[in-house]
Amino acid sequence: MLITFEGIDGCGKSTISKEVFQELKKRGFSVVLSREPGVTAVGQKIREMVLLSNDSMDSMTEVFLFAANRSQHVAEVIAPSISEGKIVILDRYVDSSIVYQGYARQVGMEDVYAINRYAIKGYLPDITVIIDTPPEIAMKRMKDKNPDRIEKEGLSFQKKLQKGFQLLVEFFPKRNFLFVDGSLSVSEIKNEVMDYIIKNAGL
Repeated sequence: MLITFEGIDGCGKSTISKEVFQELKKRGFSVVLSREPGVTAVGQKIREMVLLSNDSMDSMTEVFLFAANRSQHVAEVIAPSISEGKIVILDRYVDSSIVYQGYARQVGMEDVYAINRYAIKGYLPDITVIIDTPPEIAMKRMKDKNPDRIEKEGLSFQKKLQKGFQLLVEFFPKRNFLFVDGSLSVSEIKNEVMDYIIKNAGL
């Protein structure tokens, strides 16, 4: 099973994905927690190029680099883990590219997904949790953080991202999305997500 956590920068998805990972482990499930971009050796180099560099970058270059990271991630982590019967929890996956580059950068959601179809090798999420946090709250959470190249885009970009994540339900009408209010406490969000997973994943 593949469960992904998505949302704008500072929404809290990294915290919640870790909480859900720990809770599922506590309940005796075999679980893998991973994130994008990074994790693999190739992915870490791509992360440094895309996020930690101050160089300007064409939007399509971002699309292809993130897709390359994803292809390696699927090959090394996601596919082997799922074939072993494990639950894979991801902090970001293909939806981030569709929203960040496809919608917010205006490359085109369908075009970005078309490119990423090759990268994900058929591994679409069984459940996607979107932490829907008001951009103003998310920006305040990140005020003491050293922002990466994309996080520096500012409030107007985060508002575009929020709209893009909301549009995913229309873009993928047959997929399983859970939108959670990101302004709630960590424990409240975790409980809501766990209830949803248990009810919808047959665990």
